Amino acid sequence: MVDDLIGCLCDNFDNAYCSNEFAEFTNTQQSNTQQSVFSNLAAKNNDNCAWSVSFLQMKGFQPKPDDVMCNRALSKGISKIELESDANFDTEHPAGESLMDIITLEIRTFEKELSKTSGFGFVMPTIKPYNSFSKDELKIVGNNFYLKFSKEPTASKNHNLTVTITFDDGEVYSDTVAVKF
Repeated sequence: MVDDLIGCLCDNFDNAYCSNEFAEFTNTQQSNTQQSVFSNLAAKNNDNCAWSVSFLQMKGFQPKPDDVMCNRALSKGISKIELESDANFDTEHPAGESLMDIITLEIRTFEKELSKTSGFGFVMPTIKPYNSFSKDELKIVGNNFYLKFSKEPTASKNHNLTVTITFDDGEVYSDTVAVKF
């Protein structure tokens, strides 16, 4: 049984946008344009954080750049995720029908962190049924996610699972993976 599908969405690293403080801490070279894009994205998303990367220095722990990379967010939000199979999953989910009502999504959402007025902590993943995520929770997300099935298909067979992600700017990304249950 496949318990979960792992996804990774990466903005082109050459176009990484981050605060001046984060760029300095991670030794990331940024142009003035990239820093301006970050500032505009932060303003668009009501990001009022102080952007201190010292939060991991508690109890004598000296952070390295890789320790804070988990707090990277995509430069655009997710409007919708869709998952379907080319084979019958069960009687309620024939081939070509959405499987999202039996999917739990695990993703880092920055919505609660950005509603604060200062500080920036470690963003833990949010895990819950996909259909219970709000638009705001998917507005600013990390680049890794897991789609977990809440039930197994009725028969062991091969499925070509297609995941389609629609971003808030209308861009659509789709990929298909062969899975044997």
